[in-house]
Amino acid sequence: MTLEQATSSHNDFIILDADEPYYRSVFEDVIEVLLQVGVRIEATVPGTAYVRFDGMESLRTSEWEALRVVRGGADC
Repeated sequence: MTLEQATSSHNDFIILDADEPYYRSVFEDVIEVLLQVGVRIEATVPGTAYVRFDGMESLRTSEWEALRVVRGGADC
């Protein structure tokens, strides 16, 4: 549904503006934590990053374990 369709069919809604600077800040914080874990990462557009797990084999037993570490941030 487009915004125009939503506004014409619902009269009890609130339109919120995106807080792009805040979103960027949070994404940068996430990238920083991943870098602290030692993950090889390439951040692209805000909200999207590519992570390389190869090289973590000696630290973790599987890709799922490596993902658990990455999701846990610096608490590894």
